[in-house]
Amino acid sequence: MRPTKPAAALVGLTLAVAPVMVGFATVASAAPVSPCAAYPPPSGSVTVSSNTTTPGGTISFTATCFTPGETVTVHFDNGSIVASFTADSNGVVSGSVSAPDSLGPHTLVLTGTTSGVTDTTTITVVAGTTSSASSLPFTGANVLPLIGVGGALLIGGGAVVVVARRRKSSQTAA
Repeated sequence: MRPTKPAAALVGLTLAVAPVMVGFATVASAAPVSPCAAYPPPSGSVTVSSNTTTPGGTISFTATCFTPGETVTVHFDNGSIVASFTADSNGVVSGSVSAPDSLGPHTLVLTGTTSGVTDTTTITVVAGTTSSASSLPFTGANVLPLIGVGGALLIGGGAVVVVARRRKSSQTAA
């Protein structure tokens, strides 16, 4: 009966360790933890459609690391709030705001009212207008007068031919 005791001990040890190993495997295969879940909360990141715009131009942005469902305020240069947005279920905020009217660099600041997370980026407001079809330079030639002159010459030439044929036919008939 002695040979069965070590085998039984090995089986017992295996049965005791197996649930612990399954538990470790379950924790190891869990979804990765967001870097935004660290404590103290890190600042997130904000990306903008363009770092350069014109006065009053639209700036589209996406920012991360906010608490899901929290209100996020937006302002420039620590001034008054220009807009508020709500973070989605992943803590991401997307939206658009109008650029300041003053030229030069400005700091776009997004602040979570619950988490205290602050995301910032710098944009530059430059003078000028945005491109549109009406502001493109005219690089062609105005050919409308030439078309008018060409049409008049064509009609005049046709009239000369008609008159010449009538004269010729009237002279041969006489």
